[in-house]
Amino acid sequence: LDGGRVLRAILWKAKGDYLQASRIATRAGYGVSFAFIIGGFLIFILLGGWDGLWLIFLGFFLNAAARSSYQQTLIREALKGYTAQDVMVADFPRVPRQLTIGQLADGPLRTVSGRVLLVTDGDRVDGTLTLRQLRSVPRNKWDHTTAGQVMTPVEELKAISPATGALDILEGMESENLDVVAVVSEGHVAGLVLREDLIQFGQRLGSLKG
Repeated sequence: LDGGRVLRAILWKAKGDYLQASRIATRAGYGVSFAFIIGGFLIFILLGGWDGLWLIFLGFFLNAAARSSYQQTLIREALKGYTAQDVMVADFPRVPRQLTIGQLADGPLRTVSGRVLLVTDGDRVDGTLTLRQLRSVPRNKWDHTTAGQVMTPVEELKAISPATGALDILEGMESENLDVVAVVSEGHVAGLVLREDLIQFGQRLGSLKG
């Protein structure tokens, strides 16, 4: 793995193209992984040694690691040039904060497709509620736990400006383990950015360059 990074750095410096360097380094990683798999298979068949199975395992591991690393590179490269304004979502389903999780499961959650709900008190938005937060509530407490008790209050959401770079947003969300951040403009929440949506956006763009 370290060898692949070193090779990518050398190619990047030589060619001046990070994506092309990553592509070549990934292919080299595939080559090494297949050599391990084939070599391990031959050792196991011809010599009957368990070392062969270990080499096969290492080969599959290296292959998966190379593929994952390249996909991450594609996503990050694809997000460059885009901002929060480009990737945010401004319209989300709204639910009253006094609704219980049980009522949500029997009502709004059956009809909405989004992964984030805005929790409201009248016309005021009090916070956000994600599917991960809903899943954290034990089933036997659904009828006694309200959306307002589980939500993340608006004031606790990480705030970013509309001009924040999409790649900076993703890296920040990953480092802080955040599912959603708020895009704030002139003191008001203009929209939300979901980590899962951001990754999917990068994957779609990256697939065009891969």
